Amino acid sequence: MTDELIAISILWGFIFIYAVMATMDFGAGFWSMVYINRPQTKATKIANRYLSPTWEVTNVFIVAIVVALVSFFPGATFMLGTILLIPGSIILLLLTVRSAFLVFSHVAPKYEKVLVYISGISGLLIPAFLISVLPITHGSFVETMNGVSRLRLDRLFTSPHEYAFIAFAITSTLFLSSLLLADYSNEANESVSKIFVGDIQE
Repeated sequence: MTDELIAISILWGFIFIYAVMATMDFGAGFWSMVYINRPQTKATKIANRYLSPTWEVTNVFIVAIVVALVSFFPGATFMLGTILLIPGSIILLLLTVRSAFLVFSHVAPKYEKVLVYISGISGLLIPAFLISVLPITHGSFVETMNGVSRLRLDRLFTSPHEYAFIAFAITSTLFLSSLLLADYSNEANESVSKIFVGDIQE
């Protein structure tokens, strides 16, 4: 196996781990928002309890991806940094806002509900923007003029492929996170039937 294949394997390993963990993390924030106004259920508490120990670990892997990319493929990093300037900046902004919720929700109960909504909405937007990196790297949305590459946002957001990727990201995020939270509720001695009994009675 060549050095390039080893480097690519390590990089994709980090991406895979982050994709699975972040999917569950972001989805948990969304389910926390959905059930916040239903006091008869404990779904929001369970989701928030799961988020607390995992969001820091999840962020470690996104840092590892950047470090691996810069270390192994500095030329590609420069090009990706130029192309992904706008979507990357949006992702970083949303991650910052979401991280602020996870830090301050426990010390600012007055704004807890607002912060939960911010976390839930960003929990859907972040996977949508992150998955957009895949169709962008396919090259059909990148234009090179005079040796400078730039992203054609008009082509990107008018392409059905982009919205297919976004739909896949959101549905997989909600599906995987709901499975994980159901299993987590079992381990926490909070059965799924107890969590949703209020909804059934309604």
